[in-house]
Amino acid sequence: MNWKNLENKKWFPYTVAVCSGVILYMALSNLGVFLGIFSWVGKYFGTVILGTAIAYIINPLAKFIQRKVLGNSGQTGWSISCIIALVLVLVIIILLMISVIPQLISSIRAFADNLDMYIATAENVISNMGLAQNEYIQNLIASSNHLLDTLGDLISDNLSAILSTSANVGKGVANVAIAVILSLYILLEKQSLKTGIRR
Repeated sequence: MNWKNLENKKWFPYTVAVCSGVILYMALSNLGVFLGIFSWVGKYFGTVILGTAIAYIINPLAKFIQRKVLGNSGQTGWSISCIIALVLVLVIIILLMISVIPQLISSIRAFADNLDMYIATAENVISNMGLAQNEYIQNLIASSNHLLDTLGDLISDNLSAILSTSANVGKGVANVAIAVILSLYILLEKQSLKTGIRR
């Protein structure tokens, strides 16, 4: 069948539009099924997908380093440029995390340490404005105190869930480490992988 002649037919764009509409309708009607499929694929192949994405992102940087910095187009030059590019990206990410995370933690800690002072200041402002006798304001203050007590109880009651989340974070870090190793393998063996896919 000659597809070029088919594309020149008057009815072809309308047929493509109707078929696309039907496919979109079916996808939206069965959105739960598609989300389940994506969740299953992510659960079992997420590390491979992440490793491939990292390799795809680092590939241009490795090519630039090989051409402009090393000036070597051989396999050894490619291997060195891939390792340099990967280390460079990891160093940039780690430096960003080192600069952002401590500030975020110190901000959260300062807010938690000064929360009682903030509440006392708000109560003083309210009483100075003459609103302390207002029943709505009194209920708001009581609710905020109750909220703090509930938050403390919630943290102590859900300590196992917090530990489980920490374990999941550790698992995620391990998956990222495996994905980085996989991306390095994909970059180093790019030519042989391309040859294998073409077969």
